[in-house]
Amino acid sequence: MAVINTNNGIKTVSVVILTRNRENLLKDCLESVEMQDFPHVEIVVVDNDSSDNTASMVKGNFPAVNYFKMRENIGVAARNRGVEVATGELIVMLDDDSKLMRSNTVTRIVEKFRANPGMGAAGFRIVDSNYQAEEWFVWPRCGTERRGYKSPSFLTCGAAIRPEMFERTGGFWEPYFIYVEERDLATRIINSGAEIRYFPDITILHRRDNRNRETSRLFYYLTRNSLWYFWRNFDLGTAFWKTLFFLSKQLFKAPTKERGIRYFIHGLSHAINGMGAALKSREAVKTENLILVEGKYKLLEENDR
Repeated sequence: MAVINTNNGIKTVSVVILTRNRENLLKDCLESVEMQDFPHVEIVVVDNDSSDNTASMVKGNFPAVNYFKMRENIGVAARNRGVEVATGELIVMLDDDSKLMRSNTVTRIVEKFRANPGMGAAGFRIVDSNYQAEEWFVWPRCGTERRGYKSPSFLTCGAAIRPEMFERTGGFWEPYFIYVEERDLATRIINSGAEIRYFPDITILHRRDNRNRETSRLFYYLTRNSLWYFWRNFDLGTAFWKTLFFLSKQLFKAPTKERGIRYFIHGLSHAINGMGAALKSREAVKTENLILVEGKYKLLEENDR
């Protein structure tokens, strides 16, 4: 595993927060960041064209925050804008409905990166408003809780990434707008030779609204973006079979969703229309990295015996 060419001392951290029309939740998030005991924390808030009082709330209550408002909602592209202006040696990513649970959270995240010089990104234990864990980490646990488990992905409501990873990979692929962008960037990070690890001993609160997660809009984006993800990141044969398997699953699910068939067709149609850009930016995962990208860690352990 290649060592990242960076100052592993990590003396400065930038917390990049994406927000839109959630001024009260954002206020709680910012308060949890300001109470951190790490000595040098820069806060960057990128506002995806909020129409509420977010701007005045931030400027009135958190004058030290670097606040940037987009002229329109540009989706995940706003995360890239935040990283572009961040100056820290480590980027901690949060959503406006996230909250750091303890005052030493940033310090502990930095310690994880100091202990793992080959780690390009990390994800953490996410709990909902009822403090129940969101079971997003579904892969076999390869590693230890203290050192972290190998992971093929992370959630931007609670993750940390070395800035160099954005330079290597180009950051979040902006055509996604929303959904799948995390797995895409994680795949690119792993394929670049860096590790991603999951640390369940660091907890971040995520007060998400589950009603927005079960809509036909989500079904549309997952259909469109997953197809782009396959063709951007895998060899043509692998992308073809992944596409067939995925479409068969989506077609089976479509009748169970409100206007599911309609959104499935729209997602498929728009995926095809945008496939040129996906293919133009394609960088196939190296054969030796496929196990890591797909989270097949049992095979990895068997190969190491």
